[in-house]
Amino acid sequence: MSGEAAAAAPPGAGHAADLRQALAGQLAADGWISTWWVRDAFRAVPREAFLPRGTPLTDAYGSREVAFTSAFRDGRRTVSVAAPWLQARMLAQAGVQPAMRVLQVGTCGCTAALLAEAAGPHGQVVSADPDPEVTAHARAALNAAGYGQRVTLVTAPPRHGVPGHAPFDAIIVTGSVQDIQPCWTGQLGPGGTLVVPLRLGGVTRLAGLRCSGGHLASTSLQACDLAPAHWAGTAGVQAYVLRSPRGGQVRVQFEDDAPGGFEVSCRALGSEPASAWPGVTLASGEGFADLPLWLAGRPGYCQVSAVEGAVLGRGLSGWWGRDWHPSGITRGESIAILGLRPTGWTSPVTRELGAWAYGPDARQAADDLATEILAWDRRGRSLPETALAYWPRGAGPGPASPGSVVFEQAHGTTTITWPTDDRPTPGRN
Repeated sequence: MSGEAAAAAPPGAGHAADLRQALAGQLAADGWISTWWVRDAFRAVPREAFLPRGTPLTDAYGSREVAFTSAFRDGRRTVSVAAPWLQARMLAQAGVQPAMRVLQVGTCGCTAALLAEAAGPHGQVVSADPDPEVTAHARAALNAAGYGQRVTLVTAPPRHGVPGHAPFDAIIVTGSVQDIQPCWTGQLGPGGTLVVPLRLGGVTRLAGLRCSGGHLASTSLQACDLAPAHWAGTAGVQAYVLRSPRGGQVRVQFEDDAPGGFEVSCRALGSEPASAWPGVTLASGEGFADLPLWLAGRPGYCQVSAVEGAVLGRGLSGWWGRDWHPSGITRGESIAILGLRPTGWTSPVTRELGAWAYGPDARQAADDLATEILAWDRRGRSLPETALAYWPRGAGPGPASPGSVVFEQAHGTTTITWPTDDRPTPGRN
């Protein structure tokens, strides 16, 4: 759906209906929708009913738009309507179909309405949230959109689930979390699927999980950038804001405690960086979404973001599609940041992954990050959707297979098993 086509459509209810049709068609064309019941759900649900008053319809029905619906008392945004493509992906991962019983954990109203449409009159949709203000907002929006009698809203802590309505064929968690609550698996019916945006070392993967021999095994994985669930918190996260001498600020965030000795000076960020380019290239349009997940399992991983248009040494500007990207590793008083540069100016343009590093040990940090990029290239570009396993506390994990990375959590352990390295070693530039 182009912005020009949307703008040319007539205003009013007919305009919204046309946009719903166009959105459903675009999601199907992009491969996010593959069943008629999910397609019809997107055609039916009026997204604008769940968004702040005055939200432009073109924003409500943009396939990649995210719109906030409420805020904490201090003004920080908290509950949002996920982008349509991500909602469609969640429904597909959960295998939602007519007559299913589905629990949504964390509510905004819109996803619950989509679930109600997809599950149909013989299904059951329960949407739970611990914040009574959030459930009140969702209830009002669902009533206004005509779904008040088709969704059961419950105000309850996620750690309790909704045992009075279990078991469920699918449970969908709609905000990223650092761990899986035991009640979610306990309230799944036989063969049920849990869809959860699981944060691993700071990197989120939307995982479709099913019970398998005492643990959960993934049937699907999707890279996404969902904000932490407003009720989940960010225990252990540490962030440092460094002012660059060349302008702006750099935010360095660790999912857990910062490594010992981390103390990158602001002055270092303005100095001439060390760099390392291991010869790993990307074809035009090719992504590297699993590289941050690979790095998250390595010592010193951090997320690096530009604040106020930060500019580093050599004039590097940080943002997606620019010179550096929000992943890095620290080594004592030095930091290496993931870099990207074109390999030429012919069309189509290929790009090369590498490292920019700052601090007294910048050379070592750059080489270490380059080594990890090379290792990911050899083993991480084809991470299978069955690569993730979750072992509840006391149930494992089983013997770690070669190449697996372990993430310890409060209620269990997650492992990511990367493909084995069976390719010849490429040269380095």
